Amino acid sequence: MNVQKIQSHKAGYSPPPPEGDFYRISEILDESERAVLKRVRDFMDREVAPIIEDYWVRDQFPFDLVPKIAALGIGGVGFDGYGSAGGSMLLNGFLRYPQVSSRCTPCLGAHPFRWSTLVLKRRRA
Repeated sequence: MNVQKIQSHKAGYSPPPPEGDFYRISEILDESERAVLKRVRDFMDREVAPIIEDYWVRDQFPFDLVPKIAALGIGGVGFDGYGSAGGSMLLNGFLRYPQVSSRCTPCLGAHPFRWSTLVLKRRRA
């Protein structure tokens, strides 16, 4: 007998939200990185999820979100120096995971081309 199926019919039951971290890899992150991940996921649920489908249908990008994403302070997560946010590459990977929508994923962390340029500068120094 499928327990999940039985529970879904109980009054007031709602299944847990899908997060995609089936192996609990996020537990490897330190406490400050888990806080960043939570802050970004909360932002995505609050600011992105309600509007992103409309932008997708209109074939537009939500440029009004860019300053709000910048305020999260996650530019360059996984890189050190040149004003980047630091943190691990594992955190970088989690921030790029499309929790709400893959349509905004490139904005999170930083644009990859910008940060690859900074990495090249660092290697040459």
